[in-house]
Amino acid sequence: MSRRFVSSKSEGQSITLIALIMVVLFGMVALSVDVGNTYAQQRDLVRSTNAAALAGMEAYERGGNEVSDSDVADAIIKSFESNGIKVVDKPVEDLSPGERSMTATYIAENGSEHVGCPVGKCTGGAPDNVGYIKVETKGNVDTYFARVVGQDTLPVNTTAHATTCLASENVFPIAVYEHFIDTEINQFADPGDGSYNAAGFASESYPTGLASRKLYLETDQVNKGFSWLKWTNDQQGVAQSLLGFGNLKDGFEEVVPWPDPSRVAPDHYPLTPGELSANDWLYGHSGNPYNAQIRAALDEHRDAGTQMQLPIVSKPTGMPGGNTAYQFVRLGVFFVVDHGDNYIELAYAHEAKEPVCLNTPPIRSKGLQGMVWVKPNWAETGEVRPPINYQVVLDVSGSMSWDFRGYGSNGGTDYLCENNKNNPLGASTAHKCEDGNDSGWKNVEERRIYVAKDAINALIDNMDPEMGDVMRVIAYSTTGLGNDNAEAYPTAGLTGDKDELRDAVKKAGMQWNDPYKTAGSTPGAQGMNAVGKLLEQAPEEFDGRVYKNVVIYLTDGVANVYLNGQRNINCPGFSANEALNTPSCQLGTDDNPGPITQLISEATKVKQNNSDLTLYVVAMAGVAETGLHQVASHGAFFPANDDQTMRNILSDIQVKAEEDQCLASESNYTNDFSNQDPFSIGQYDAPANGYGYATIRDTAGNVLPNGQGRLPIEYKEALGGVGYLIPQEPGIAPGEYSIEAYVNYRGPDGVVRTYRQLINTDTPNGATSRSFNVPPEDLNRMLEMEPIYLDLPPNVGICSS
Repeated sequence: MSRRFVSSKSEGQSITLIALIMVVLFGMVALSVDVGNTYAQQRDLVRSTNAAALAGMEAYERGGNEVSDSDVADAIIKSFESNGIKVVDKPVEDLSPGERSMTATYIAENGSEHVGCPVGKCTGGAPDNVGYIKVETKGNVDTYFARVVGQDTLPVNTTAHATTCLASENVFPIAVYEHFIDTEINQFADPGDGSYNAAGFASESYPTGLASRKLYLETDQVNKGFSWLKWTNDQQGVAQSLLGFGNLKDGFEEVVPWPDPSRVAPDHYPLTPGELSANDWLYGHSGNPYNAQIRAALDEHRDAGTQMQLPIVSKPTGMPGGNTAYQFVRLGVFFVVDHGDNYIELAYAHEAKEPVCLNTPPIRSKGLQGMVWVKPNWAETGEVRPPINYQVVLDVSGSMSWDFRGYGSNGGTDYLCENNKNNPLGASTAHKCEDGNDSGWKNVEERRIYVAKDAINALIDNMDPEMGDVMRVIAYSTTGLGNDNAEAYPTAGLTGDKDELRDAVKKAGMQWNDPYKTAGSTPGAQGMNAVGKLLEQAPEEFDGRVYKNVVIYLTDGVANVYLNGQRNINCPGFSANEALNTPSCQLGTDDNPGPITQLISEATKVKQNNSDLTLYVVAMAGVAETGLHQVASHGAFFPANDDQTMRNILSDIQVKAEEDQCLASESNYTNDFSNQDPFSIGQYDAPANGYGYATIRDTAGNVLPNGQGRLPIEYKEALGGVGYLIPQEPGIAPGEYSIEAYVNYRGPDGVVRTYRQLINTDTPNGATSRSFNVPPEDLNRMLEMEPIYLDLPPNVGICSS
């Protein structure tokens, strides 16, 4: 049976398609209108910015030694105004319709920005050594149709660099020796040999005349006066270069490499490859190319009174093959008076003026160097089962009254007091949750303070007073604990009496006469400072045996109180409550350390002042770990995110304290490697005269090639200590990079360990690498890197090394 296919038609289908097509066409037309308008305004902005940069550079050059910063700024602004562009000193987001944000910058000849001295705001006038003026403009163009799809504006922006350039027209390859010109009187010197004519040239431009001098072609005897040049090494003749305006613009090559064996080449020779510039070496023309074509070309320039710009050179140097190179100094303006087979008579007018032009500053690579410091760690073996001095530093801030999930209760209602990203109960976050009386979790046994005290009591139960074990609890909070925000229990001092200790635990930080209600902020640095002072007073021995000191620092909050007791709530962009609980707000700087940094500093003192001490950190309820790894001894940091883990951790600490007689010790960072030899450990090898390597990678993670990416860490005389170095040649190009480093260092226990954790104020926990930037515009050719401070990775146990 055959099937017939019957076509059908839905009424209105064509209308729908036509409507869709119309919408698409409208959108395309609208887009073309907006894009076309933006392109036109971008083109105008580019032209205007180029003109403004040139105007600014002309004003700077015109001002000479008396140049005024305001004159340069006025020239730039007037140039924009003449082109119908209104420029203002505003951020782009604050611009009114038709306005363009503009900044202008002075840049030195080496491409380095004059920092802190923008055009128009440069205190003390325009700076010296300005090689470029950079003008940047930014703005927005209002759209007509694209706003329908939410695009109200389209950006326009551009940058122009203006500088002075040597002329490329009327420049001819005839070298004149510098010492033949008397710069004091700005004319040829008279050698008294008859080659000088005081009135050898006159014209309408120089009615009083110019002195001329007959210069002879240099042959085997140097300094005869002039030499024929070539703009490129393979140029065959000279005549073509003398026709019309010359042919320098068609191509130029410097002599490379630097040909003078008597002097070291300056950095980055040639300064501007392919462009005639000061200190370039020019190719000499071997032999005497003078012929009929050269004669005719010189006659034409003489008869026309051409202002010929000729290279003034300082000295020659020999090259392989018997050729000669000449070092270029500047261009001078000369007139041809006469010429012959081996001579040319010239009149010198003045030094050639360099016109302003658009040109981007050269990108300079830079040297790079930095010091490396290491924090020595080592293991000390104690005697079998020494007496143990437990110092429990207990956080009794308000959040310790919540449960491990961050829940509190008030008036029979549960609230989520922290950790807003995890709310399995779906509780409200509307309550402020200030303290245990206000928001203590309804199930007392699940409160953090209850779990912590219960775990401490379990540790007390397993202590052995007969072995000399003692304990003290130091509670810390900003509420109810005296001026120093820390108080020790029992108040009578260390004890091994278990009943007395349980009572001390009960009273520690107690608020509203309830041992499981807490209040206040987290003065971690003050708590650590208190235990340091108490350890100074603690007995050193029991029954002739030296105490093993075990500090257990328990916390559920970010350290947010300075050593002086002041809460740190100042953090731009954060509310006071957010600042208190944000680690980055509590770090501070090297010059102004924040509460976390002060906590680390106090912990470091405790560890270094008590070599027979292990400092454990128990981070409760998911508290941010920032800085806590540095507080703990190596291998002694433990997160406790639930009640059972909390109890297990303290039990494990007690077992380690009693059975493990290895003590982890450390000292301050040092740059002294005088007692170290090169050591290699597995993949972490060391250079022959060094201790490790610094590795530099690009943004894609690739190690830089040609020896720039793997730098030996060794003693550097330029640094006066141990560090790494990339010399200015070949240097490192501007850009974004990352650096990682390691050293192999032998501790006092004779064990060589690999230190590869980079520590600084911003990352107190450390990191395996850090980012850095090599700026393109910097007056310093050697980039001084921040010192690298190396520690062991946090998961490395000293006693297991």
